[in-house]
Amino acid sequence: MNLVLIGFKASGKSAVGRDLAKKLGMRFVDLDELIEKMYEKEHGRKISFREIYANHGKEFFRGLENKAGETAALMDNCVIATGGGTMIFFKNGRLLKERSKIIYLLEDPAAMLARIRARGIPAFLDPEDLEGSMNRELEKRKPVYEQTADYKVDIRGMKLQKIADKIISLLKDEKVL
Repeated sequence: MNLVLIGFKASGKSAVGRDLAKKLGMRFVDLDELIEKMYEKEHGRKISFREIYANHGKEFFRGLENKAGETAALMDNCVIATGGGTMIFFKNGRLLKERSKIIYLLEDPAAMLARIRARGIPAFLDPEDLEGSMNRELEKRKPVYEQTADYKVDIRGMKLQKIADKIISLLKDEKVL
C-alpha cells in the first residue's frame, strides 16, 4: 500500500511526504522529480519540471505526468507527493485510488501564495493577478481533491514536524497503519 499526498501547489506535499516517509520507513517518491528523471532518460538532458512545462507546453507535460503517475501507482510501500494538478489531469487516477490511501493536505491559501511568490510563479497562474488566479484555480480543483481523498488533513498553521505525526495518528486511528 502507498500513501499519496494531494493538494494545491505549495501546500507542502513534498516536504510533508519526505518527513512522513522517513517516520514510517517508507520510500519517498516526488512526482515532479520522477517527471524530470523520465524527461532526462527520454531526451538526454536534465531540466526542471517547470522548464519542461514552459519549453514543451501543457499537453506534453501532462503526458509525462500521466506516465509518472502510472509508474508511481504501481510501486509499493511508498509515500507519493503528487503535483498540484496531478489528480485533476491524471488519466488513470483509479489505479492510484485502488493501490493507495489518498491524503488531501488542506493548507492556508495565504501560506501557499507566499511560497509560490518565493519559489517562482508557475505557468498556469497569471503573474498580473497572482492571488486572484490562484484562488480561481484552487476553487476549480478543490472539489476534485475532496472527492478523490480518503482523508482530508487540515494543516493550516501547523509546523512541518507535527504534520506527519498528525497523519500517522489519523492512519493508526483508522487502522490503516
